[in-house]
Amino acid sequence: MNEWQIHQYRAAIAENKWYMSERTGHPVSWKEAEKDFLHNQFYGCAPKWRAEFCAVHCSCSDTCNLSKNFCEQQNAPFA
Repeated sequence: MNEWQIHQYRAAIAENKWYMSERTGHPVSWKEAEKDFLHNQFYGCAPKWRAEFCAVHCSCSDTCNLSKNFCEQQNAPFA
């Protein structure tokens, strides 16, 4: 994972930790939140993150056919 992806992942875990703590009424550990996120939410977020990275953050996106195809599949605006 690159730095941007790590940041997205950590932010998602932190947000999930907060929501889980609110929902359960007690503090939830990072490990619990990460496990829940990976089991319940990651596969919904991963394609969106990939499309955003390819369309906005990747310096090779102009010449990368894989990136263009992926963004088209996700209906992401391509830079």
